[in-house]
Amino acid sequence: MGVPNFPQVELAKLLGVTQPMVSRIERGELRLNGEVIVKLAKLYEVSTDELLGVKPIDDERPAISRRWLRRLKKIEELPKRDQDGLIQTIDRYLKAGGKD
Repeated sequence: MGVPNFPQVELAKLLGVTQPMVSRIERGELRLNGEVIVKLAKLYEVSTDELLGVKPIDDERPAISRRWLRRLKKIEELPKRDQDGLIQTIDRYLKAGGKD
């Protein structure tokens, strides 16, 4: 899947800043404050060290689509009993398909 590429307007909304600020950041005209750095790291699922170039980005991390991430977050909101039931169902399906 790779790194998500957000339009400036969407990225601005996710970061809680304006679109012109995102544009200035992308052009290198504006430095990021700590709060925006943390939000970007969470959004792109990397550490702040990786984002700032202090540590190389872990390319071994499996790419998960945003569609699956949204579903996983919803599953995490379910009661534990329901989560366990879903996991068992998924495990049976994968085993039946030879994906164990």
